[in-house]
Amino acid sequence: MVSCIGLASWLDLPDLARLATRFGELARPGAILLIDNFRLHKHSHLGTKLEIPTRYHDERDMATALSAGGWTPVEMRESKNRIATIWIARRET
Repeated sequence: MVSCIGLASWLDLPDLARLATRFGELARPGAILLIDNFRLHKHSHLGTKLEIPTRYHDERDMATALSAGGWTPVEMRESKNRIATIWIARRET
């Protein structure tokens, strides 16, 4: 299992795909990847004030980046506050 919580929102899509690829190179077939993705919300402006460039990936782009890295998205689970989505993906080969 690979857990990548709290990182995707700091990466642009090409970097996210490269990270997924690297995780895939290190993982065995059948491995599970847990990765989160944040949504815009009422406190999102805080990143801008702190000069932290945050990325909010839509579901289609997130799935494409994971697939490009060799992972098959199998499930998404939304946090109770609807700010984050946890993606569960499987390494097939």
